[in-house]
Amino acid sequence: MNFDDDAPSFRLYLFGSFRLESERQPIRLPTRKVDALLAYLALHPQPHSREKLAALFWGETTDAQARASLRNALPALRRLIHPELLLADRQTVQLNPAYPLWVDIREFETMLSPSSIAHIQPLIALYQGDLLIDFYDDWLVPERAYYRTRYLETLLHQTRELRAHGEYSQAIAIAQTLLTVEPTSETAHQQIMACYLALGDRDAARRQFTSCREILREELGVEPSADTLALYNRSRQIEIASPDAQPTNLPVPLTSFIGREAELDELKQRLQGPELSNIDPPAPVRLLTLTGPGGSGKTRLAIQAGSALVAAFVDGVWWVELAPLSDPAFVPQAVAKVLNFQEQPDRPLIESLQNALRARKLLLILDNCEHLIAACADLVAALLFACPDLQILATSREPLGLTGELIRPVAPLAVPATADALRPDQLSDYEALRLFIERATAVQPALSL
Repeated sequence: MNFDDDAPSFRLYLFGSFRLESERQPIRLPTRKVDALLAYLALHPQPHSREKLAALFWGETTDAQARASLRNALPALRRLIHPELLLADRQTVQLNPAYPLWVDIREFETMLSPSSIAHIQPLIALYQGDLLIDFYDDWLVPERAYYRTRYLETLLHQTRELRAHGEYSQAIAIAQTLLTVEPTSETAHQQIMACYLALGDRDAARRQFTSCREILREELGVEPSADTLALYNRSRQIEIASPDAQPTNLPVPLTSFIGREAELDELKQRLQGPELSNIDPPAPVRLLTLTGPGGSGKTRLAIQAGSALVAAFVDGVWWVELAPLSDPAFVPQAVAKVLNFQEQPDRPLIESLQNALRARKLLLILDNCEHLIAACADLVAALLFACPDLQILATSREPLGLTGELIRPVAPLAVPATADALRPDQLSDYEALRLFIERATAVQPALSL
């Protein structure tokens, strides 16, 4: 069926308040019941029995009066919009699918398709509020919840996508739009806080936390979740590195790294996770301990591994030197100092560290644990339990003895079994000799072997 192109076009808005317009002019239907009937037919384009429609919209009257009201409503819709608006017979009624009635709900569904998700701003402009907000019919309750949920899920998905691509300011704007509809969405508050932290604006992250806490207390009578508190603690305790530099305090070696290529490669594979690892099985190791006697090269290997892994940990690689400590009670303080964490007098330090690191992805390197084994084991166990994205590399003369600990002994560098038949051109085949030659020539450049 062809409709006259010169005929006035009609636009039906169901988000927010009911509106019917033609050529930007409002069209008033006879009653709110007729408004609701048109909205229902637009939301449900399939045929509906006259009996059902009469009972749904005029159920407070007798059956005869309800059917009469429906009979009066249908001609009014045809007269005010178009004679071919409806397809109706003695049994059923539906909107004519061929009639070009523009409905915001249909446009909304189109914008939700994967190929159109980039059009987030038109979607936001379309959603003028919850579905038919000034109607209170029971049939609207699930409809309203459905579209509200779809809208909020779309905004949250877009926020996460923008944040994942480093578009933090845009992600904040979308999440703030979400909060105008659902102020108690703690996930949206968390996304905004995380974006502010990524931008280095810790004050804004704290203000967002304050707003979130006040809304949750007032509207729901609850406190922020542990994940939200972890983001808040990040804003208070640890400086966020700039996007141009990964955070780390690794010692800078004064000499080159010699040998141990196989050991270094395994450490990188074990610690950087399944997406980058070709080790079988590919699961990342949460705790890896390098063991061996003093002077075997554990510390130097750990520094080299940490340097190679800085880019794999968005919150950095942090070095904690434990050799100067003699009191086991100061192990947590040593970690807190490295992370620029201010101890809170009202709670145990380990608990505060758990909250601060809960949402962070970082590698913590504990060097020289052997004289503080019990204290190190207690701290490591507590942190790994509470912080799912935390990984720890330890060096020690003996293992920490924790479940899940991967132990890698560090043997001395290779030396020839005998020097009797060793030729000069074979010296570089042995890592210990290569190290000796480099160190010796650094002192006496003219040295020749």
